[in-house]
Amino acid sequence: MTDAPPEIVASEYAAVRRRVRALVEDLPPDDLGRAVPACPKWTVRDVVAHLAGGAADAASGNLTGAGGEEWTAAQVEARRDRPVAEILDEWDQVAEGFEPRLPDMGMLGTIFLADAISHELDIRGALGSREMRDAPAVDVTAAWFAGMLSERAAKAGLRPLTVRVADRAHDAGDGLTDGVVVEAPSAFDLLRAATGRRSLDQIREWARGDDLSEHAEVVSVFPPRPDPLVE
Repeated sequence: MTDAPPEIVASEYAAVRRRVRALVEDLPPDDLGRAVPACPKWTVRDVVAHLAGGAADAASGNLTGAGGEEWTAAQVEARRDRPVAEILDEWDQVAEGFEPRLPDMGMLGTIFLADAISHELDIRGALGSREMRDAPAVDVTAAWFAGMLSERAAKAGLRPLTVRVADRAHDAGDGLTDGVVVEAPSAFDLLRAATGRRSLDQIREWARGDDLSEHAEVVSVFPPRPDPLVE
């Protein structure tokens, strides 16, 4: 598994940050308070608070429990009573020092990019927007997750896995003649599955004549949804 190209990680993270600001800074309170189907415990405003809080925690070195529920919940709660404009300003200010460091963070930098683009798509889904599903960050992070699957399949003692996305293939594992093929409809769908935005039943539908009973859990790098999410 290789990390995403360093020169792309910082520029794409910055692009996500700018798009999220443009998307939410003028939203009325009712829209900021919309539930986010992909993150059912959060509203649109909560997702923005997590994005700003994650960058702030990384910049300050507060990475104990990074990515866990307590870590993210603390970010949201700390910004509960702050106007969204102030939260966006915080994110911009923290990013001045944080984003230039992303290329040197290796896998962690790629994870921050994957988290940011995933949450941008979460917000768009809550607001009824289908835009940016083909953003460069989607393709880069989906390919990175696909490259992770060989290790996951091997650790699970499963047959090698080939993941096909549109007209290109991300091969994971050796001995692919005896492997399993998963055909994701798009890089967007692969990213959503890898980050827990799809149920195991949805992933199993991508099988190419194979039984994905076990491999579906390999594709879902983060815990899968218990119920389908149709976007």
